[in-house]
Amino acid sequence: MLLAAQSMAIGTVMVRWVSKYSDPDMATGWHMVIGGLPLLAISVINHDPEACLNSAHSTFLTPMFASIFRYLYLDETFSSLQLLGAAVTLVAIYLVNFPEGND
Repeated sequence: MLLAAQSMAIGTVMVRWVSKYSDPDMATGWHMVIGGLPLLAISVINHDPEACLNSAHSTFLTPMFASIFRYLYLDETFSSLQLLGAAVTLVAIYLVNFPEGND
């Protein structure tokens, strides 16, 4: 999770430079795809698909933690779209961790 947070921080800082040459949303998406490739390779090599899912959880939660701390310490507000995105992310992580039918 520490590496995910560090990667997210570097990506956030670099997006200003990248936005001069590309769409920032597209650059962020490619950042997540390219960052996920090593995780996928490691999980395939180790025959451990949970390693990739657990790392993805931390990657998806990192922006949420950043938003929460921005709200708490910088007095920024959430838009309804941001709250909807956070809810979808939390529901998806819950569904992955507690799939239906595992009684």
